[in-house]
Amino acid sequence: MNKINKKSKDYSRQLTEMVANAALLKNAEDVNILDMKKKVSFTDYFVICQGDNKMQIKAIADKIIEELEKADIKDFNIEGYDNKEWILIDIYDVICHIFDEKTRKYYDIENLWADVPQETINDAK
Repeated sequence: MNKINKKSKDYSRQLTEMVANAALLKNAEDVNILDMKKKVSFTDYFVICQGDNKMQIKAIADKIIEELEKADIKDFNIEGYDNKEWILIDIYDVICHIFDEKTRKYYDIENLWADVPQETINDAK
C-alpha cells in the first residue's frame, strides 16, 4: 500500500483509496466510494463494500485495520465487529461500511445518498 501524507490537501482521498484497496485485497465485492464532502460535515467519504460471509467480512475489516496501523493511523472507531453483518470503521475523514449482502440491501446506503458523486472500484492499486 502507498504511504499516506497526513498533511496533504487530499489526505482524505488518499485514505479512502487505501481503505478501498485494502478491502479489495480481501476480495470485497461491489466496492463503492461516495463523496460526501458537499453533503455532510462529519466525513468526506464513505467506502461501502460487502463480503460473502462473516469470515470474509472479518478478514476485510482486519485488513483495513492492519493498513491503518501500518500508516500510523490510530484514531479510529469500530462498530459491529462481533456481529459481522455490518462492520463500520469510522476514521473520521472516511467511514467504511462492510456489509453482508442482506444487510447492505436493507439499508441501501448508495440509494439513500444517490445525489452524491459515487464511483465503483474494481481493482486494487
